[in-house]
Amino acid sequence: MERNEEKIKQVKNDNMPEKTEYNFATNWFIKNAIDKWYCSGKRDLNVMVFGKTGIGKSTLLNSLFQQPDLFKTGDLDTTTIEIEKITCLINGVPINFYDTPGLLDDKNNDKVYFEKIKQIIPKMDIVLFCWDAHDKRFRHEDFELLEKYNSTFGGIIWNQTMITCTFANCIEEQKLASKLKLLNEKIYEKIKRNVPIIPTGKDDHMLNGTNWFVELWVKIFTMSDNENQAALIKLKFESMQNEINQLKESYTNEQKQFKESIINKIKSNPKVPLEIKKAINEESCCNIL
Repeated sequence: MERNEEKIKQVKNDNMPEKTEYNFATNWFIKNAIDKWYCSGKRDLNVMVFGKTGIGKSTLLNSLFQQPDLFKTGDLDTTTIEIEKITCLINGVPINFYDTPGLLDDKNNDKVYFEKIKQIIPKMDIVLFCWDAHDKRFRHEDFELLEKYNSTFGGIIWNQTMITCTFANCIEEQKLASKLKLLNEKIYEKIKRNVPIIPTGKDDHMLNGTNWFVELWVKIFTMSDNENQAALIKLKFESMQNEINQLKESYTNEQKQFKESIINKIKSNPKVPLEIKKAINEESCCNIL
């Protein structure tokens, strides 16, 4: 998997210094979650932000760092197929955010995007699956993406995935509660799993006063402790096994091509007696080799 790291673009911009550090220690809940996470043996954290184009991934990242202009919305080239890596420190903990290309765009690049994501998904501790809460109705394409995510990475991926509903802070409390309840039911209907759903927005609080900012950060650290690592290890093992099988297949093909080239050289060599050429066939040559 290490060779794929070179394909990930390290993002730098004027709003983010090379060594960016944020201190949320003033919030007891976040500090406590980080302390427990650190005691579990972890030393860094990999978080992937996943979702369709225009879903509000950059807005979510800005809100997570309480910096409205840290990541400019709409400033990325929508034709890129590369994953962008953003590194920062939270209370001294190195956190790598992997921002994936927007899916369901007008370029029809989803197959390429998923192949890119498959290369890094085994190393992720948490995936933030962004879902637009501001849409007046649930879209069929959103659930198609959900099912594609589920079928591509397997049900095990939900052990480290949470749904982050973007732009939810501008929805009235009762409407939001009903919408989240319905979303939870529909997600379970599609994948037969209960997935954590956290409403988010530009501001720290929902209209009902709930602090989603604290809830999300706590969830990020509690979901990524060692209690969930068995599932992650299994996913990494499956990915490694797939790579081994691909290498075996590649080696077998190369070996076959080499043997065929030897056969062709022997048959095309005018100095080789005709009797020997007739006696040589692919099977016998392969046995000799």
